[in-house]
Amino acid sequence: MLITTRDLLTAVLRSDPSITPSQIRAMLAAAATPQPAAAREDDRIIRRAEAARLLARTTRAVDMLARGGVLKRVRLPGRTRGAGFRLSEVQQLIG
Repeated sequence: MLITTRDLLTAVLRSDPSITPSQIRAMLAAAATPQPAAAREDDRIIRRAEAARLLARTTRAVDMLARGGVLKRVRLPGRTRGAGFRLSEVQQLIG
């Protein structure tokens, strides 16, 4: 065990004595579980221009694919009008 890890655990146990070592083990085990599927690299949202580049088409063609239902638009987080496409869907269309 690293010295910093031991110091951290000691500080946690001093600050809240109601925490048991088994609870700490459970928290560490939960943190070590794999990322959810939504956080995978191929599920990231890409912009329209990047989708067009990957598909070797124009942005207008990508818009037509979206209007036709071939690609599904996804709202970009923190944007009101911004939208993109899932990389996995674009790759599936390529393949």
